[in-house]
Amino acid sequence: MNSKLCNLRLVAPAFSNWEIEELKSNDDYTHYFERSNLYMIVQRKEIIFSDFKYEQNNCLYFTMTLKNSNTNSTGYININEFFEGILQYPIQIAVGEKVINITDAHDTYQILTEYIWYFKSRNKKGLYGFENYLDFTKFNLHYIGISKSRNSFTRLVKEPHDKRLRILLNEEPYENSSKIKNELYLLFFEISDMDLKTIENTEDLNNLDNITKQTDIKKKIADAEKAFLKFLKCSYNEELYENYPISKDGLYSENLDTYTYQIQEDITLISKSNNFVGRYGIQNADYADCIFVRGDEVFIHKANAI
Repeated sequence: MNSKLCNLRLVAPAFSNWEIEELKSNDDYTHYFERSNLYMIVQRKEIIFSDFKYEQNNCLYFTMTLKNSNTNSTGYININEFFEGILQYPIQIAVGEKVINITDAHDTYQILTEYIWYFKSRNKKGLYGFENYLDFTKFNLHYIGISKSRNSFTRLVKEPHDKRLRILLNEEPYENSSKIKNELYLLFFEISDMDLKTIENTEDLNNLDNITKQTDIKKKIADAEKAFLKFLKCSYNEELYENYPISKDGLYSENLDTYTYQIQEDITLISKSNNFVGRYGIQNADYADCIFVRGDEVFIHKANAI
């Protein structure tokens, strides 16, 4: 038995189109994106910070809300714990609707709106409350893209990207008081995989080098794009790979008995044809949707609800 489990993981929090333009020349951020070869362009109402309250021991309480909606969540950041080993005191704190700035003698550290659900899913020390953070992680999917020879950041941000420009020009904001550039978010993924191989006889032992051979990363990237577009038919993708899993540049010819795809992040992708639920961490795999491939057969196994 020769199987492969493939997982998509974010290399960094989501950033709005406006934020990424502001950050694209900042090396403190961009080196994270260089690990990504698959990206998605999605849309959701903006998150707004409000109702700040500072208490002793550097605890900052606040509410996050999907703009002009009833979707909100309250919690607090213990700044000493959140930035443990980083800050040099004393510090200054500046707050706004879209960002919290923490400044010490040497630098300014930002907490952007998307950081809250991203770090909450990872149980980051110093972040408390916000228990319904999953209400903020449902995104409408516009486009899926890959970059085989370069990284996603170069392909999508540093160089002109036709589909990103078209989406900015054609789509309307969900909230009238927002700009589309503030509602479009870029998700940068890396693909990790685990091989499950069963050695059943002497012939398998003699063929151990071939059994343990690593799959070309370009094949994994190409196959992942096709797998998700097969089920999540994005409006701005011209090729939807109806014949998947059959392909010349993917995993079809890799002699795998089965292979699967999951998104190991606490996000839900919504398209016109399907919804796809991800969950962060191996321990939550049973609660994440899974694309399952066996030979010419491919289907989505829907997750158990949390």
